[in-house]
Amino acid sequence: MAEGHINTIAKMFGLKSGSLSNGSNAPSKPRSSKPNNSNRSPNKASGTIATIQRTLNSRYRLNISVDNLFGPQTKGALVKGLQTELNRQFNRGLTVDGVFGPKTRRACVTVRQGARGNITWILQAILHCKGTSPGAVDGIFGAKTRSAVRTFQQQNNLQVDGIAGPQTFQMLFK
Repeated sequence: MAEGHINTIAKMFGLKSGSLSNGSNAPSKPRSSKPNNSNRSPNKASGTIATIQRTLNSRYRLNISVDNLFGPQTKGALVKGLQTELNRQFNRGLTVDGVFGPKTRRACVTVRQGARGNITWILQAILHCKGTSPGAVDGIFGAKTRSAVRTFQQQNNLQVDGIAGPQTFQMLFK
C-alpha cells in the first residue's frame, strides 16, 4: 500500500518512481531530484481545481499553472479575480495585486443565497479549494453554497449565518 502512495505522489510531481516490490529497500532506478515534466502537460490536468485555474486564466487574463493543486499562485489569482470584480461591479478602485489586505477586505460585498455571477463563482471556488465543497462551482449561490458557507463559518469560529461578508472572505483568503 505504501508503494502505491509513493508512486502516486511521484507521478503528481512528475518524478520517476522506483519499484520496491523486488524485495530490496533500494529503488530499482535512480531518482532525480528534478521533476520530469516531459510526460506531464499542465494544461491537461483534470479536476475541479484545474477547471478553476483554467477559468481564472481565461476570465482574468492570467497565466497561472493548471496543475489541479491549490497553492499560493491559485489563491493569489482568486484574490485578483475578486479585486477585479469589485472594481468592475462596485467601482472600488482596488489595486489588482492578488493580496487580500485591509483595502480588499473593506471593499468586499455581502454575498447571500440567490446571488449569481463572478463574485459568487469566486466564493464557490475558494470554498472548494479550502475543502468545503459548495457543490458545483457555477456562480449560483444556492442551498449547497449556503450550507458550505455555514460549515466554513462554524469551522472558523465566525457567526454562522450562511452569508459571505467581509469576515468570511477574510478567513477564506487567510
